[in-house]
Amino acid sequence: MYEIRTVCHTDTGDIREQNQDSIFAQVEKIDGHDVGLFIVADGCGGLSSGDQVSRLATSHFSRVWHERIHSVLGLKITEERLAVNDLLENSIHDINQMALNFGNQMESKVGSTLSLLLSIDNRYYIKNLGDSRIYLIRRGKMRQLTQDQSLVADMVRNGKISVKESEKFKRKNVLTMCIGFYDEAKSFSASGIIKNEDIFLLCSDGFYNCVKNIDVLKAIKKSGPYETAVNELRNGIPEGKAKDNVSVILCAYECKRKWRGLLTAAIILALLALVAILFRNQIANIIRELTQPILPGGLPQNELLARLLP
Repeated sequence: MYEIRTVCHTDTGDIREQNQDSIFAQVEKIDGHDVGLFIVADGCGGLSSGDQVSRLATSHFSRVWHERIHSVLGLKITEERLAVNDLLENSIHDINQMALNFGNQMESKVGSTLSLLLSIDNRYYIKNLGDSRIYLIRRGKMRQLTQDQSLVADMVRNGKISVKESEKFKRKNVLTMCIGFYDEAKSFSASGIIKNEDIFLLCSDGFYNCVKNIDVLKAIKKSGPYETAVNELRNGIPEGKAKDNVSVILCAYECKRKWRGLLTAAIILALLALVAILFRNQIANIIRELTQPILPGGLPQNELLARLLP
């Protein structure tokens, strides 16, 4: 149904010596379905071994992709929703337990955010822990689909500080939920329908803290490959301002050509049918006139008989 074009980028930023972010992107046609799985995991820099926990998350979902993703395909929509939720939540639970065990072995706290997007044909499913984000760009507008699980986000939602005040909040990096830190990993969930030319943007806070939404829209609006847009956005961060690791995944969904052709044909046929209904009387008169036989003298048969009969 959709062609999925994906661009991935991750780097250490300008200050950090180690990249604790991990990303994962996989697109494939499986059992006749167009499936995509995309993940950004940001290892918590204030905790130990953040890079290992973020890699633990992406590597586990890599195994899920290869071994279990087929189990949620080919189902009715309601069944698919339940199966996808169970698969993702169980996987998050397993990752969290592994991270907790790893932290106990290290005798320290470990943690990582997780932003996950799974698409099956024209449907998407989201799971999010921490403050990495997923945005949807549709018809020139950009909106955040995820809800940050952080102290500053909670304060904004509760009306304790304004959005403008949150930009200068000193404890922006304090998370209220993440992988590996809490006994139970409670994720934010969302789902929806994908439309033609939708673009999803998954990113760590190292990206969205340095790049404004308007700049993202401007870069994508320009003609050219999406790789150029992502490179332009990364290079547009002033030198020295990328104080954290910078990670972003862009996923663009476009109707496949055969589907676009069928859709166009269906629209044309529908318009022709509408015209035929609205102007059926006029069309019938025209057809009647065109099909009347012309007799010698150049008069239609009906008109000639009318003149001859008293």
